[in-house]
Amino acid sequence: MKKSSMNPKTNKEEEKIIHRNYGVIKPRSFFKLILTPISQSKKLRIPDNFARIYSNELSTTSILKVPTGETQEVTLLKEDNQLWFHNGWQEFMEYYSISYAFFLLFNYDGNSNFSVLIFNPTACEISYQRNPSNSISKEQCEICPEKMNGDNEEITSDTKEDTLFGRGYSMSRASKNYEALMKDVVAAGISRPKRPFFVTDIKSYALDTGLYLNVSLPFGRDHLGSKGDVTKLVILEAYDGRQWKVRCIKGHYRCTFGSGWIIFAREIGLEVGDICVFERTRAEECLLKVHIAKKSQINAASISSA
Repeated sequence: MKKSSMNPKTNKEEEKIIHRNYGVIKPRSFFKLILTPISQSKKLRIPDNFARIYSNELSTTSILKVPTGETQEVTLLKEDNQLWFHNGWQEFMEYYSISYAFFLLFNYDGNSNFSVLIFNPTACEISYQRNPSNSISKEQCEICPEKMNGDNEEITSDTKEDTLFGRGYSMSRASKNYEALMKDVVAAGISRPKRPFFVTDIKSYALDTGLYLNVSLPFGRDHLGSKGDVTKLVILEAYDGRQWKVRCIKGHYRCTFGSGWIIFAREIGLEVGDICVFERTRAEECLLKVHIAKKSQINAASISSA
């Protein structure tokens, strides 16, 4: 092998010239893989090396901004020589339904501000919902229902049916669609509830973006909290007794399940094409028992009856 004829001293001098002319580029980005549920995510640790590099620049407050321009103010907490996103971080997590196995990419914009990209467990970036105010309030932690536009969900008129058992509601344009849903539910072996309920089929918007599920507006007004409530914490109960807390948001023209919905949907194993019946069993707690007719059950019942 031919030895290099370059002088080591010359190399060092050239490096000094390069550094003097161009400077050293400091890292501007870091990533975090979420390994804790929302309920335990009170704060998020900033990597030590990153915090050390910008220790003289970072203030006590930071602004997190997503691609749509929405921002969340969070405090920076120094604890045991570590730096954390603290107050406001959990609201950010809840607003975008960030949960286990989500991947977040932070890019430092200067002045203690960060741009954030959010990726769900499928390795795809989420669909960000727009909030006209461009800021996330602690009271909201959600998207205002009448401002939401799911890419795959058409806003429909609710229908209300009085049955021999309970009063049923659905997210359908006509009562025949309500009856069609209930026919599939009964065919899958689920009895009509005896108490107030609403029924809806699961569409891709409720699982892909992971932000919300449209709820029957009349059902929400009649059975989910008082008429003056804008937000209400409801409890969804599965057939095996497991429970999830989900925030219900009621607007003038729309009602939705927001924060907590996607956690329920994933842990219960919902799929596009499933039909869910939400039966209110305890009014004072806003507890809804969820009966699920799986798409596979519906298809099998349809084949057997053909």
